[in-house]
Amino acid sequence: MIGETLYPLVELLEPTFAAKITGMLLELPQTEIFQCLKSSEAPNEKVHEAIFVLIDWLRKQINLDKQKAKNLRAALLLSKL
Repeated sequence: MIGETLYPLVELLEPTFAAKITGMLLELPQTEIFQCLKSSEAPNEKVHEAIFVLIDWLRKQINLDKQKAKNLRAALLLSKL
């Protein structure tokens, strides 16, 4: 039930990885999840943190160097503006 409420908020911020990020957020303590649901800023911060975690994981999987990973992060963040 919490995931069904959280998913549309995440999808607005990151439609491509909304399901994965929602799953990641559901692993947070319940107090943090409820804070995301109450606040307009908290979901944005948590989604960006999750994107960075996903990019770091991806970087390791495809062996990107740190500069290319930074460029990828910047491109993702700019695409949200």
